[in-house]
Amino acid sequence: MRSRSKSLQIWLIATIVLAVVLGSCKSAPAPTATAEPQVQGFNWRKYAGTELYLFLNKHPYAEALLGQIGKFEEKTGIKVRYDMLSEGEFMEKLRIELAAGTGLYDAFMTGPYTEWEYAPAGWLEPLELFVNDPAKTDQAYYKFEDFYPNTLAANMWDLNVGSGVGQGHLWAVPTMVETYIIAYRADLFAKYNLKAPTTLQEMYDAASVLTKGEGGDFRGWLGAGDKGGNAVWTGFPSTLMSHAATKLPDFDIVDGKLKCVINQPALVPVTDLWIKNVRDNGPLGWTAITWYDAMELFSTGRYGMIYDCDFFASNFEDPVKSQVAGKVKYASPVAPVGGTPASSMWTWGLSMNSKSKNKDAAWLLMQWATGPDTLLAATRDFRNYNPTRKSVWDDPTVSATLGKWGEGTYMTAVRANLEKYARIGWTPEPQIWTLADYWSVALQEIWSGAKTTQQALDDAAKQMDATIAQVGIKPGPIGK
Repeated sequence: MRSRSKSLQIWLIATIVLAVVLGSCKSAPAPTATAEPQVQGFNWRKYAGTELYLFLNKHPYAEALLGQIGKFEEKTGIKVRYDMLSEGEFMEKLRIELAAGTGLYDAFMTGPYTEWEYAPAGWLEPLELFVNDPAKTDQAYYKFEDFYPNTLAANMWDLNVGSGVGQGHLWAVPTMVETYIIAYRADLFAKYNLKAPTTLQEMYDAASVLTKGEGGDFRGWLGAGDKGGNAVWTGFPSTLMSHAATKLPDFDIVDGKLKCVINQPALVPVTDLWIKNVRDNGPLGWTAITWYDAMELFSTGRYGMIYDCDFFASNFEDPVKSQVAGKVKYASPVAPVGGTPASSMWTWGLSMNSKSKNKDAAWLLMQWATGPDTLLAATRDFRNYNPTRKSVWDDPTVSATLGKWGEGTYMTAVRANLEKYARIGWTPEPQIWTLADYWSVALQEIWSGAKTTQQALDDAAKQMDATIAQVGIKPGPIGK
């Protein structure tokens, strides 16, 4: 029986690997534009004849990249093929492929939290040596300093559990960034003589006025609450970041160990008021609301404000999709009285497979795909919000579009995050997805009344500490 079981395991593994290797790869769309002029002094055709494979999450940036890829093929003589899947399928297949070590995909989309899993496993190629090498990077064209520093820092990590974000290797080049702001119904705030909230208490008070004043099924506040982590990714951790007594609100290093601190005294009343606001003024069935649901629901006009992803504004401001277009303004994250706001953040970016057999050619593709012209077109022509390069924000066409949103308040709030307030709001470690579920469940238990705030946070902290201990995660170096 043991021999038969082992044979079956070997057969299953071989089948998975073979399926990944032989999976269909689509050709990139045919060129739709003339080739860009060659930049004198840098050889963009050094790897002509090479074929590269990309793996993409279905996302506006991916659509923008594929819409322009013909330019790259003409410019370089490199053929690009790709696979693109929805986010859940993409994450699952990418993890299988990387674990198999086939090197099928030369480059793929990633973000900071996935990098904390992939980099220690040895699946990602450090990129700083490519960026800094004038033989590999067209320095005059690429202008690496044009990226917002915090978008680069979000994708840097020195492989030390519990610290080191913004240090060490660069694991991905960011292609879009999301931070977290408040979008509020300016027309209703004017109707009830309310001001944009700057503290959590002000947010609760304003939401309560709107819920009571508008009546019926109207609710004064909106945010995601599903178990998949949405409850603890956006506005909630951003609020905790500005209130916590620790550097980050999830973990701290105590006596040489990683210790969960979500139940610290500074955060219990903040969590309590957050959930009170959800219960009193938020959507019915909050625990099932995903980020996409929240974006769509606010656009119906039945909610007074939403504290979530900044780029949702592209939906709110679209009169074809939204009932609130032209009625919304935007504000920075809430903070303690007299305190400084904080925003967590996320980026999608491009990483290189450490098992790629075409690393130099792959970097040529990556630098073109993250270059100033490509990212400008991605935002201007394909609605890839928000851009990670300062020059894209400063482009007159982009500024004219985004500057209209909320009568200029959108650009003010988001650029303040990018320039001052936004940083990664989680402690770097590879179990983040499991830990986020524990924390999300705790918030749901508080919301339902199953547990008090203190009890729910204490129980979740114990689970999170136990998970860290069980898998042997300790502060300090990790990975290959």
